[in-house]
Parts: sequence; structure tokens; C-alpha cells
Amino acid sequence: RASEILFGTELTEIDEETLRHLSGEVPTTTIPQSRLGEGIALIDIMAESGLAASKGAARKLIEQGGVNVNNRRVSDVKVTLGSADTVSGRAILLRAGKKNYHLLKVE
Repeated sequence: RASEILFGTELTEIDEETLRHLSGEVPTTTIPQSRLGEGIALIDIMAESGLAASKGAARKLIEQGGVNVNNRRVSDVKVTLGSADTVSGRAILLRAGKKNYHLLKVE
């Protein structure tokens, strides 16, 4: 199931067991639910998580169409992630390029 998530279609839900497997396969950062309530700029979280070397590099990746949130392409550099972007209220899967993944676990 974790492989299907990484290489499949848009991610809409995830169970606890699959989330555990996925977090063992890709780099993972835990963020508090309250931070999502405020909203997190996608550019900021990409730089913080190491998916991009800097905010400028994140901006360039987004503009070039190389960023996906929950397997859905993002092309707007002003995107802010919030609670509505979580999968089953538990996680957000980020991808930069074809193979660079990062899982944001929400607690």
C-alpha cells in the first residue's frame, strides 16, 4: 500500500498502519496540528524539511511544476498548507521532482 501511495494517484486517505510503513520509507517530520491551523507556506515547509535547499529553490521547483502535495501537482508559489490538506487528518505527503519525498505527520 505504501508503494501505491508513493507512485499512485492523488492521496485522499491513509490508515495508521500504512502511515507507519510510509514514515519508515521516506524522511518524516512531525508538526503540531496548531501550526496547520495558522497555515504554513509550502515554500517554507519545503525549505524546513530539506526538500529544497532554500526558499528560492522551493519557489523555482514549484514554478517549474516539480512539486506535489498528496500526489497532486502544485504550481502556485503562494500555496499555504492547512488542516484541509491533511490526509485522514494525519499526514501530508510532499514530493519534489520524481523521487524526493517527505512526509509531514500531524499530531
